[in-house]
Amino acid sequence: MMGGLRAFAQSIAGKAVLVLLAVLLLGSGIVGSISLFTSSRVSTGINAGGERINELEIATEARNSFYQVAQSFETQLGVPLTTAQQFEDFGLLTSVKGSTEDRMVNQVAFQAQADQLGVTASEPDLAAYVQSIFTDPVTGQFSERRMSNSLAAQGLTERAYLRDVAAELSSTRLFSVADDLVFDNETRTPIAPVPDAVAMAEFNARWARYDIDYVAISPDTVDVPEPTIEQLQQILDETPVAYQRPEYRAFTGIFLTPADLIDSIEVTDEDLQATYDDYVARAEVSTQWAYKQLSLDDRELAQSIVDAVRGGQRFEDAATEAGVSAPNDVGLRPITYGREAINAAFTAATDTGMLDLVEDGGRFTLIEVYEIQKPEVQSFEDYRPTAREIIASPQASTILRARFDELDGLVGTMSLEDAAAQVDLPVVTGNMAQSGPDARVEGVPTNAKIMGEVFSATVGQTGFRNSFGEDGLFILRVDGIEETRPLTFDEAEARLQISFTETTRRDLLSALGEDVLARTTDAEAFTAYAAEAGLTIENREGMTLTDLLRFSVPTEAIKGAEAGEVVGGVTNTGYNVVLVREARAANAELDAEALAGIQAQFAFQYDDELQRAYREAVRATVRININDLIMDRAITSGLNAYLDLRSGGDGQVRLDGREYADQGANTSAGM
Repeated sequence: MMGGLRAFAQSIAGKAVLVLLAVLLLGSGIVGSISLFTSSRVSTGINAGGERINELEIATEARNSFYQVAQSFETQLGVPLTTAQQFEDFGLLTSVKGSTEDRMVNQVAFQAQADQLGVTASEPDLAAYVQSIFTDPVTGQFSERRMSNSLAAQGLTERAYLRDVAAELSSTRLFSVADDLVFDNETRTPIAPVPDAVAMAEFNARWARYDIDYVAISPDTVDVPEPTIEQLQQILDETPVAYQRPEYRAFTGIFLTPADLIDSIEVTDEDLQATYDDYVARAEVSTQWAYKQLSLDDRELAQSIVDAVRGGQRFEDAATEAGVSAPNDVGLRPITYGREAINAAFTAATDTGMLDLVEDGGRFTLIEVYEIQKPEVQSFEDYRPTAREIIASPQASTILRARFDELDGLVGTMSLEDAAAQVDLPVVTGNMAQSGPDARVEGVPTNAKIMGEVFSATVGQTGFRNSFGEDGLFILRVDGIEETRPLTFDEAEARLQISFTETTRRDLLSALGEDVLARTTDAEAFTAYAAEAGLTIENREGMTLTDLLRFSVPTEAIKGAEAGEVVGGVTNTGYNVVLVREARAANAELDAEALAGIQAQFAFQYDDELQRAYREAVRATVRININDLIMDRAITSGLNAYLDLRSGGDGQVRLDGREYADQGANTSAGM
């Protein structure tokens, strides 16, 4: 589909759509973003449409991209990116270079297109943007002094600055105008018709329903021979990538949480008893009662309903017979809920049932308690560990932070071991693998951040104090590295035997199953085979392929099968022979919600493809010349600036030994 869209976007019709989108833009308010200001003193890395984008601009944009990528990695994967090698290993250097180039060229291309179409930014848009950039973060007020100082530092007049901002706002809006062509990204719903054939094909494949009978030929039915050395060696030779010893790193470190120090903190019996008493008191007032209530003016009528309920009648039925409204189900309420008289009545209840009438304000209230939730109170001895933790945890946190503060001042003057001994912190040494069972080392918490630090730190250099979990702190030094290497035959032999056994068993089961299928071609033959083999027939009704996955049947074989067919395949339960009794096509009415979800998914994808085609059409309107040497150098400078920021520096871009402060209010337009 993408190729067709690109061709359309580059055709006369596609350019007509581009102009139409620009016309739609003219009446709307715009707020965009401003690019970096160029400097003639820095080498040009990109020349697009006559606009020169210098090395400093590219490096600063790249630094911001590295920062955003690293944030995503740490937030979503728990992996901090702290070295250039990590970015290289994950393939991020190439992707950041590409995205940086695209964004900066798109800025120029869309600005040129906006100029050609006469798109301009309104005065309110300009005012709003400038105020947002130069608002004092402390007072929240626009600061003319901040603006003047910034423009002076860049050598810009106010008129030139506003001209640049206006052009940037216009081009940004032109860039983003096609974001919601057929799919609203905010409401997550289609807003225009899209080709439905692909969505319906997906729906029909995923939501067809099957009635099946099946039997499983047990894996124990086949005898797997013992492998020879030659057979195992052949597996190793054919799939060497599957038999690699992971990287190992020897390390020395300190990994502690406040909980690790609790036992070293003295807690008196008086403090424990006081904490337990508070716990008991809180438990007593946390009881909740669920009840129904009804208020009447007539005492005798109210009493007759109480008597009826106590005689076995439902509260609702007794009220109906008495000709009054149904009781109100109040639900669970705490000890402090309600009017004083009613509160006193239901909180005194220790058992469920109808209470005595409650006279309150000249009316008579009937209360039926139907549930009491009272927390179970632990004995003093059972609660002792919890009480100790409550008392000691704040002190443990304070001590841990204080010791690490002291440790920070020592690690630069002595070894980590000596510094740890001086502040009385335990040191853990070990050898950690990057994957597999040896990735867990006794004394080291299982934590992605710790592992990321171990496998990114420089050998022999004690790192900075770092945090993990809620309150944990750690610091470490990597002492040595054993690089990834192929396993020797002896090291891999156990895994090779498992692989041989699994592959051979699957092959033997498949051969046995295919022989059964050749003889079992209809429902009658299927039933006869199950009886002859002594196998229990299982059945499932009206299930989709996704539903059937839970029962370990060969869904790929079942997919598309017609009623009456017998199919089969190997799963973890053996070889499954399946009789498809009924195969029903997907039903758009029965599974309307699923169809709507698939249509929305494809609408989003279609919208995304149209956006890409639109943006590429605009980009094709300008000539682009890229100096790869300057581009690579700028990306490296941007990465170094990010790494400097990550290690506690100011993150300024440095080119050829020169340091450059951030130029202006730079925010990527996301192009």
